[in-house]
Amino acid sequence: MENAYESKLVSDVDYFTAGFLSVIATASVLGHILLLTTTLRRFSTLKATEILYINLSLSDLLAVIFMYPLSIASAFNHGWMGGDWTCSYYGFMGFLHAGASITTLTFLALVRCIILFNASHAGQWFTSRNTFIIIILIWAHALLWSLMPLWGWGKYGPEPYGISCTLAWTELRDTSGLLYLFIIFAIMLVVPAIIIVSCYTCIAVRLHCQYKRMESQGEMSRRGTRVVRRMILIAVLLSAGFLVAWTPYAAVSFWSSFYPTSPVPPVVSLLPALFAKSATAYNPAIIFYLNSRFQSDVKKLVNKICLGKLNVSDVENTCTSTLQTGVLRDA
Repeated sequence: MENAYESKLVSDVDYFTAGFLSVIATASVLGHILLLTTTLRRFSTLKATEILYINLSLSDLLAVIFMYPLSIASAFNHGWMGGDWTCSYYGFMGFLHAGASITTLTFLALVRCIILFNASHAGQWFTSRNTFIIIILIWAHALLWSLMPLWGWGKYGPEPYGISCTLAWTELRDTSGLLYLFIIFAIMLVVPAIIIVSCYTCIAVRLHCQYKRMESQGEMSRRGTRVVRRMILIAVLLSAGFLVAWTPYAAVSFWSSFYPTSPVPPVVSLLPALFAKSATAYNPAIIFYLNSRFQSDVKKLVNKICLGKLNVSDVENTCTSTLQTGVLRDA
């Protein structure tokens, strides 16, 4: 009988997978630590959207720390390490953090939309206390659905290529299993995508109308307009990046579940999985690329480190300068 935990890939592909994940993990850890360090220095003054960005960054960082080392080691080992227990652990952690991330992005879209359309009441609604309640609900929601396979509804198992674990898509063919798959697909992808697209469409239409009115009356400078648009663009790209990364993976997984007689080749199923895992590196990269001041401060910090001229006051000045520009602002 074929061992499901043995790699179905050739050795070179296993090594490539390990190297790719190592690069993604390193970039993710460095990027998220930098974002969290600079943002948390003014924790008491953070706005609702900034706190949600922190939650998103923390979710990605924890996923990398608690998942990627096992996947990388398994790729080097040419087979999954640890058997059923570690496979269930890996699948659980994957869905926990993926669920937390997409739900956080959904709430970010909702909060930005509400702020734009109800600015006068937004400060009362989205206090720090209420925002932390939202974060608790986000993690409770993700935890509930990721625990279901461990409680008997659904099941975690190895990926078709053998060096990673997720939902056992090909084994969930009975009524109960299919119901769980459809619910997961709906709450983890379809419903969030509809909410996110709807919110940002409303935001885009509202901003377009406001810009036209303000420009005609000379109330907003071009620079002010660019700043607001760039902050909205960051949020849109973060959401789009997650959805684009996970949609191919969901499509391949559903194909494996509903067409077991026409299985996807292991190497083909690997590609969307790697694409999905790379999502953890998108967020800091997007913010770094679109925020010129943050970009400049990071470059200066790196140059000083490379030249060996870094001291404590330099770090404090760099972080303070970055925060004062508002790396993450409300729309």
